[in-house]
Formats: sequence, C-alpha cells, structure tokens
Amino acid sequence: MQNRNSSLFRIVLPLLLIGVLAWYFSAGRDAKPGRQTARNTASETFDRDSLQLEYSKHARCRMNCRQISEAEIQEVRRTGRVNLAKSEPDNERCPRWALEGNSADGQELRIIFAQCASEMVVVTAIDLGEEHPCACN
Repeated sequence: MQNRNSSLFRIVLPLLLIGVLAWYFSAGRDAKPGRQTARNTASETFDRDSLQLEYSKHARCRMNCRQISEAEIQEVRRTGRVNLAKSEPDNERCPRWALEGNSADGQELRIIFAQCASEMVVVTAIDLGEEHPCACN
C-alpha cells in the first residue's frame, strides 16, 4: 500500500508543480497586444514615438482655439503622464490614452491620443488651466 502511495505521490507532485508554474508564468498576459495587463504598465502599452501622428479635424480646431502647437502635442506625447482615469485602454478599435503635461509656455495640457494599428491620432487637446470658448463640433 505504501509503495502504491509513493508511486502516486511521485506522479502527482510533478504534475501539480508543472501546473502551478504554467499558471504563474501565464498570469497577467493577454491575447491582445497593446492592452494593459497586470504585468504591463500604462507607459509600456502607450506608444510614445513609433507610430505616425495624425490629427483629427476636432483636434485641429481645439488646438487652434486653445493655442496649442504640434510641438507641444509632441512634447506631451513624449514626456506626459498617462491619466488612466481619462483613458480607454480597452477600446477594441483604437485604445485611447489621455496624457497630461505642461507646455513650455506654462499651459497644463491633456491630450487624447487614439492608438490605432498603423497610426496615432490626436483626438482632442485640452487646456486644463483655462476655459476657452471654442466652436468645434
């Protein structure tokens, strides 16, 4: 009886160990690339510089109204802080990222980027420190 239990123990224990290790190393991984998981941070999933940057008509209007330049958009993209509360990283079509930072002239900005497969689109540009009467639709 003891010999049988010993054989069973030698078979079950390694299988259990393999199962636990497989679970441990796969935990936090997601089948969809670019999505935030337990092992990724927002800054790891937001593409700061490799995708072509495009501007929506709405973003162009807001930038003009709020006196925000393309250079300031680029600077926020490069160095801004991701605000997860204002982001939509699970958006299926194009995850949206809200990045915040200060411009060289002191504006406190929030820029919304849509990170699509082949391009990064600036959706809107917000001056957090001042309300601007813009007529953008």
